[in-house]
Amino acid sequence: MSERSESKHAAALAALGPHTTGVGCLYIKDLEKVDLDALRPILQDVVSWTESGGDEYAQITVLN
Repeated sequence: MSERSESKHAAALAALGPHTTGVGCLYIKDLEKVDLDALRPILQDVVSWTESGGDEYAQITVLN
């Protein structure tokens, strides 16, 4: 995740549960261990930002 996004979502990330972040990425290995109520607003904000144009690196990737 970007520094801007990490600071904006600091409280939600703290409550999220086991995760790691990288350059522009949020990695969740086990969705069953994550607080979905904490994840939902992060995802909603990022999707809205991406759909409104984001930046040249704006991309959402979901891996199974």
